[in-house]
Amino acid sequence: MVTRVWSLADRLAVGIGLALLILGLILGLSGYAALSSLFENNLKESAESQARQLALFSADAILVYDYATLERYARALADEPGIISVSILRNDGEVLALAGEQQLTSQLSIIKVEQALSIGNSDIGIVKISIDRQGMESALKNLAIAGLMVLVLLIITLFWVLRKFIDQGLIQPVQQLAKAANPLNTSHCPEPRELPQELERLAQTFRRLCSDIKTHLSERENAEQMVRDATERLTRDQRLATVGQVAAGLAHNLNTPLGSIKGYAQLLSERIDNKQQQQQATLIVEQAEVCASTVRNLLTAVRMPEVEQIEFDLYQQVLGAIELMRPLLRDQLTKVVDPVIPKGECCVALGDPGAVEQILFNLLTNAAQAGATVVEVNIYREINEGWMLTVEDNGPGIKSSMKTSMFDPFVTDKPPGEGTGLGLYMSQKLASGMGASLRLSDKLLKRGACFELRFNNISNLNETDQ
Repeated sequence: MVTRVWSLADRLAVGIGLALLILGLILGLSGYAALSSLFENNLKESAESQARQLALFSADAILVYDYATLERYARALADEPGIISVSILRNDGEVLALAGEQQLTSQLSIIKVEQALSIGNSDIGIVKISIDRQGMESALKNLAIAGLMVLVLLIITLFWVLRKFIDQGLIQPVQQLAKAANPLNTSHCPEPRELPQELERLAQTFRRLCSDIKTHLSERENAEQMVRDATERLTRDQRLATVGQVAAGLAHNLNTPLGSIKGYAQLLSERIDNKQQQQQATLIVEQAEVCASTVRNLLTAVRMPEVEQIEFDLYQQVLGAIELMRPLLRDQLTKVVDPVIPKGECCVALGDPGAVEQILFNLLTNAAQAGATVVEVNIYREINEGWMLTVEDNGPGIKSSMKTSMFDPFVTDKPPGEGTGLGLYMSQKLASGMGASLRLSDKLLKRGACFELRFNNISNLNETDQ
């Protein structure tokens, strides 16, 4: 059996309704008793008045010995509604007149009135009138029933009015307040309207509490997201570091056999006379040199960089990084155009070779992930300035809304799981750490993006040191 749970409005309305019912019953019983007493007094007063009039008429009739008229007065009075019997008696007990019903079965509903019969100053007899109050009681019962029906109707009406008033004036404001006090139901803190003064003050407190809770929840969610992102990056970086260590060990172990292959191939090419075999031996030497160059580039890429400023061949360093990245870019259908410098030009820059490779890796990876099919890498020598490395692609370019914040940490337009927003940030930090600068080129392009990595002029630095 399911137990019905009464709402607060139902409980208040039922309580007030019962109180009104009890009050109505008390008032009804009090009114009934008061009306009964009032009607009974009226009956007595009416009977006493009739008894006095009959005593006067009877005295006149006795004086002239007209007992027939006296009997007629008694019967006429007994015929009136509500009067049961009328009797006129002398002091010696003689009945002068008698009318009405003399045998009364019940004395509970009888009202008896007696009036002295006087002639002059002498009482010669008594007039008795018996009145039936059943009519009065019947009228009172009918009146009580009608009053009870009116009372019940009034209580039902009051119950309905109170139920509506309690629901609209108390329950609904409290429900609005309860809804406003729960910040998890809605995206914004609701503001209840038209509340009573007491609830309005409480609602203001709830609104402040709701705002504080939402602020704390938002900060907590952001902090948890940052922790998840940081954990994911640390896990990925740890895997990459492990792979780098394995690759470094593998590359280091390959150096010795590659050197042996290259040396024996050179000896073989010098000792044989067959031209075709010499070409094959020379090809072995060249391929071994390619493998050794790839191993050297891999060792340079996986070492832990410590940003410093040294003189290095920028052209060779860029070519080595491109060769190392070319298989990965080829898988993403991205072609890299190698840089070209004027013949006889010595491309010596001041900076950190490992940092340059890391910056170039990030720029090439971003271009390939953005959908670029061609990436041009160029090296320029600016007049009275140092060398400048440019990386230009034919991808979709940088959104205008991101140009002012693209070098900030964790800013990216890549889908979740494909980018952390740290590549350009760390690249700029590496560039500034080795005394260079990395920025987005301001030249007009039909499509794609172009980044410029500027190095300091070595001669200017030497003059400054002197």
